[in-house]
Amino acid sequence: MSVDLFFPENRSRAQRLTELVDDITAMQRELKNDSDNLDAKDENMRPLLNKIMENNGFTTFDELVEKSLEVLTADEAQDLRDMLEEMKQTNTQLEQTFGVFALLTLGATSAAATAKAVQLLKSGALVTASRLVIRGIARAISGSANALEEAAELFKASRRVSSILLRNFETSTKVGRVTKFVKTAGTVMSVVGFFADAIVVVLAAVEGARQKEELQRAIKENFTKRIEVALINVLGTAAASFNGNLESILILENQIVENPALESVLRPSIDVLTVSVADSMDERFDAISYESAAETFTQLDIPRNSFTSDDPSVAEAIKKLDAEESIKFD
Repeated sequence: MSVDLFFPENRSRAQRLTELVDDITAMQRELKNDSDNLDAKDENMRPLLNKIMENNGFTTFDELVEKSLEVLTADEAQDLRDMLEEMKQTNTQLEQTFGVFALLTLGATSAAATAKAVQLLKSGALVTASRLVIRGIARAISGSANALEEAAELFKASRRVSSILLRNFETSTKVGRVTKFVKTAGTVMSVVGFFADAIVVVLAAVEGARQKEELQRAIKENFTKRIEVALINVLGTAAASFNGNLESILILENQIVENPALESVLRPSIDVLTVSVADSMDERFDAISYESAAETFTQLDIPRNSFTSDDPSVAEAIKKLDAEESIKFD
């Protein structure tokens, strides 16, 4: 890239923009891997869930969910019904993943595990909603025909689903706060886009003042996008961890189906795992924030001596994301 003598820092700006673009691109690849692994786990769990449902007298997925919703208030239960209807429209089968959370509330026998029922259902709804965003990113970078259009529909669906959940999930709670992040992500990805803005090559022949202006704009935009994608990346990692634990519980439940004599031996272990999953979700949600997502890269920028003079503050970036969350598009 040519550098105007009056704007020697444009080369550093170009390098900073390249760093931000590379960071975002790397996270997108991680999210695609997370999405692929989550889908593979779903495929493993689906026959286990179907077998356990049949053993418990449920002929349809909807019957299982309806039974589990009895632990919620009428408004909360209706929200989850509405959420699942939205999920069904996406043809992702993610509503069936939510069925595993529903099953956990029915299988609990200890007081501690039973007490986690409401928490599990709400947390499960949030994890399922976040997977729409994760699936959308994976779809967008797949390179297949109509990938971007299909991704946009998933992003919009994630916004609709999280908006439904926020009707009764207070944003002051951990689940409500992270649900708002998912809603913001769905909006930002749909309206603003998530692809990194790499303009360095395009600006190579542009005079210095214009270079500076455009590089500064792109740095600010990509700095903000990096925070958003980093937060989604954390959600992807969390969802992958939860899925692994859920599969372990289903395997134990399936062993009881195949050999009822194991009930007294395995049920206490299932209860312990159920409580552990609920507590793990709670801890992870508590740690999720824009600030913590940004801090991860602050620790990366320092040792690589990144040119950060044109970076917006984290507070400015968060304010921009919060403003975009209110955009109306559907």
